Amino acid sequence: DTGCPVTLNSDTFCQTGLPASPKYVRYFRYNKVPPTIAIVTPITTTPNAIGSLPTITGAVADPTATGINRVEYSLKFTDLSMRWVLYTSTAGSWQTAAQQPNDVWNAACDGTAGCFGSGNWLVWQSSNIAWVDGTNYTYDVRAYDAAGNVSNTAGITFNYDATAPTSFVTSPANQQAYTTRAVSPITGTAIDEVSTGTPSGLSSDFRVGITRLSDSYWWNGSTWTPATGGVYESSIPVTLAAGSGIKTWNLTLSSTFYDLLGATDTFKVFSWAKDLVINPSTAAANRESSTTVKNVFSYASSTPTLTSISPVASTATNVVNSFVLNLDPAGGRIKQVWTVFLTTDNYYWQGSSWSSVQTTDPPPFSGVWLSTD
Repeated sequence: DTGCPVTLNSDTFCQTGLPASPKYVRYFRYNKVPPTIAIVTPITTTPNAIGSLPTITGAVADPTATGINRVEYSLKFTDLSMRWVLYTSTAGSWQTAAQQPNDVWNAACDGTAGCFGSGNWLVWQSSNIAWVDGTNYTYDVRAYDAAGNVSNTAGITFNYDATAPTSFVTSPANQQAYTTRAVSPITGTAIDEVSTGTPSGLSSDFRVGITRLSDSYWWNGSTWTPATGGVYESSIPVTLAAGSGIKTWNLTLSSTFYDLLGATDTFKVFSWAKDLVINPSTAAANRESSTTVKNVFSYASSTPTLTSISPVASTATNVVNSFVLNLDPAGGRIKQVWTVFLTTDNYYWQGSSWSSVQTTDPPPFSGVWLSTD
């Protein structure tokens, strides 16, 4: 040392240490390179409708290995009406714009150390959030390194929709019994709604199933067939407009719906809609239960009606090679038709000859049974 120690009010210069061997050495890192942050889950889809969201996760890259000090996130309703405030690692609440007019930055959780412990935050998550169904969210996240550098802000907007749509049958009336072919088309409505907020909306993928109780066959749009699996597999697609609000649907029933029935039968109608949730895939869409019966109605056929006959009544002819009847089954299935041929002098046709013996009901002679198509 040179001139040391120095007394008070002295002009003497005091030097401690030499340039080649300083008495005190201090090292520090100078770093102006910020970390980078990214959201890993949920992924971004279009539209970004999510049906299940336990956590939001991500990763931080620290290019200078300075160390990450913390990761923080801001979560709010996209319309800015509510902001999320995290109190502890497991508790928080939504606060109104009046309570929190500016963004609130909450601590994200380290993948290993937890939310308020010491970790490296290279893998982080936001959890224990009280998600509100049918709401559009904006989520932003950023990281700070040990030098105080702030990362980019990674963000995602999405709709959280965890509730399945609802569909109804409006016609025929539930538990109604019919004796005419009045049920066509079967009509109904569908809607995707929650008590508050905005759901993702209805998908155009809408299905209806109809089964009859007599033999558990299913209507496939043109005929009755055995079940091909569960209710969904035995159903048929029906046109439905996609989007929000109440949508209507209808399923026209062809004549074979009634022609192939027995005398009476009861039907169960199923309908189910799904929404537009596609994150992380379309398999995440919310769908109604396919086993919920939406409508039950019954039908009883009446006596078949003769609509025409050939040869025409009250005409004369010298040649008759065939005899034709046109019948309306009136909802039932005509299994067999028989007829009585009676002359003006009361002789009955027995299939191969005329007889005075009256034909019974049903006739014992195959010649008086008529073929049907």
